[in-house]
Amino acid sequence: MVGLFKTAAAAARERGFEIVYSLPEHAWLRILRLAPRFGQTRFDSTTFGCSELPLAASSLPGTVEARPVERFGPEYEELWEEARESFPIRCGVVRDGSWLTFRNSGRIALEVRDAADGSLVGYSATKRGTGLLADVLARRPGRLTEVIAATAAWLAADESRGITHLKAMRTPALEPALRELGFTPVDYRFAFTCNALGGAPGGEPGSWYVMPGD
Repeated sequence: MVGLFKTAAAAARERGFEIVYSLPEHAWLRILRLAPRFGQTRFDSTTFGCSELPLAASSLPGTVEARPVERFGPEYEELWEEARESFPIRCGVVRDGSWLTFRNSGRIALEVRDAADGSLVGYSATKRGTGLLADVLARRPGRLTEVIAATAAWLAADESRGITHLKAMRTPALEPALRELGFTPVDYRFAFTCNALGGAPGGEPGSWYVMPGD
């Protein structure tokens, strides 16, 4: 496995890539941590917990409205640029229109807008069947609570999808919102690893804005 990665990393460097990341099964972390024994530089890694919220306990905040995304247009790219500064996001997958369309076309993608002026507050993308928040973002950290609450309320109102709980990867960025909304821990762990090719900046997991759908 290490030999395969070293070959892939060399090809990536030749093509100008600087960072490799993955969201492997948690059990793989033990194997990845052995990589230096085989001549591979260390994979920086971390673990995130999982939390869930029963949809029966959800109510829509009066300040926002949620509805299905019709198109990931320029507004979403403006949202990403503003979020980069307000969180701030030092390293993360660029959430431009083409990436959002590619990654979220098979998910329940919702846009959350301000009820007063209709401006885009944030969006979410939930995996069908599991109810896992694959991606979520708001213009500012303080509005993540509204975006997640609106997502939960919309899913609760649409019982035909059979989702009973909204689940989330408990990252530092989401932690305050999940705690405020009453999400409770469940027995599951997510893993995240990254490797800075040639010492590129951003190789530390703590510097990333990361979601399960990345």
